[in-house]
Amino acid sequence: MSLTTLARCANLNLAHSSYAHFANTVVLVFAMWALIVSSIPLVITLYLALIVAALYLKGSFFPAPLKGKLTVKPGNILEVNNQSNSIRHAQLAYSWLAILITYSDGKRYCLCRDSLCEADYRRVVAELKREQ
Repeated sequence: MSLTTLARCANLNLAHSSYAHFANTVVLVFAMWALIVSSIPLVITLYLALIVAALYLKGSFFPAPLKGKLTVKPGNILEVNNQSNSIRHAQLAYSWLAILITYSDGKRYCLCRDSLCEADYRRVVAELKREQ
């Protein structure tokens, strides 16, 4: 890995992702629609609707999006907000939309394409592909 590549990937600022918010909203709408048109009794439907609404408010339909300062380091190390974590797996199959990152401790996060500028996002994808 070249020093130039590392310098380009250092200290990137992750913005709020509208993709992640949109995806959570779509799942909420479809889940509520499925509950409304189902033949489940009303009491159970209301209970399940409350569970779905609580999950939406927690934002836990999908892995949490990364926020803050990002640094990609050699050896599959990802530093977010000055906390270094070793990457066990980075799923790049859907990198046109987002990267699903699993840390060595099992926690999963999402790096959405719209949280970085296009050039920085491509550099991060290239670094993660190189490390795999």
